[in-house]
Amino acid sequence: MALPFSTGYTGPNSVYIPAFGGKQTAQLITSFARDPKKFAVNKLATRTPTDYLSGNFMQLRPEALARVQNDPNEAIWVDGQESPKGTHNQQDYRAVPYNCLRRAIPGYVGWQTRDQAVWDIQDTQLGLLGHQMMTRRAFAFYAVAMNSNNHLASHVKTATQWSSIGGTGGFWSAGTSTNPVIKRSLQNVANAIRMSTMDAVTFTDLTLVIPPPLAIAMSNSAEIHDYVARSPYALAQIKGDSPSQNGQWGLPDKLYGMDLIVDGTLRTTSSRLTVPGTTVDIMSATDNEALILTMPGSLGENVGQVRSTFSSMHMFVYRGEEMMVETQDEPWHRRTQLKVTETYGMTMVSPETAALVTNCLS
Repeated sequence: MALPFSTGYTGPNSVYIPAFGGKQTAQLITSFARDPKKFAVNKLATRTPTDYLSGNFMQLRPEALARVQNDPNEAIWVDGQESPKGTHNQQDYRAVPYNCLRRAIPGYVGWQTRDQAVWDIQDTQLGLLGHQMMTRRAFAFYAVAMNSNNHLASHVKTATQWSSIGGTGGFWSAGTSTNPVIKRSLQNVANAIRMSTMDAVTFTDLTLVIPPPLAIAMSNSAEIHDYVARSPYALAQIKGDSPSQNGQWGLPDKLYGMDLIVDGTLRTTSSRLTVPGTTVDIMSATDNEALILTMPGSLGENVGQVRSTFSSMHMFVYRGEEMMVETQDEPWHRRTQLKVTETYGMTMVSPETAALVTNCLS
């Protein structure tokens, strides 16, 4: 039996190509599996090792850092008088819970299929499982990050609402040089985060994350055309004269000074053997939302006796169980079981450092 010319399952009678004459000459393989390291989700969440499946991440509340409620002279200590008393300056905190769940994606390769195949079918199957696991990781990340219930209520607004603060609001596709709605939206988001973090997180500490359809709509706006024309660095990236991750979408890697990531990770929603399959952007099925957050490494260590670094999102990894690849021969069934396993929990540990822009285009 020859290779199927319509989509089919692999089996001992459908994996041998006589014209190839063996594995060494079988190079006509098309595989779309990506390197797991290239998934954007790996840049967006801090990996935090843990020995416990569930626990709490302690957040020291930022409000106490700048609390001066009424009289600015209340801390004055007059000579001969008792020193100021009270407990109103005690540090307050909240516990952010996390819960690690184990995920496993199995696969099987029959020994007859393996022996007859003219390509390394076990390796390609493992590549498929690895890609699926990273897709599930991204799905878990955005299920938390794009859920408005995980954000501060004041940090979730439509594009029109964000851009109407201090100007005429509008969609991100309708910005112009005289009414830069994208710029004003980002500035107002950054200002809200600045106020929530007591100025610990500023505009340049933030990253804007968008799906490709939103990037295309933004890049075709008059506002972005004018921005690129006025910025030699942005223009060089879009023209391909300097390295860029976003030039293919008509956008620079920094927009108005804020880091920009266009996450093109997709999720297949159709069943197996459906060709062509149905896919959606994993970040937002509507392609109408944008996420602003702090990435790992964008915030330095805090000062004081307790030193720590954090970002908006953390991926709590249980005992190093991350992209674990395992194989096991099953002689009774004459097959090899393949498995990729991860145990982690995605958590937004600092909603003060993140925001959502909804209804960006409509």
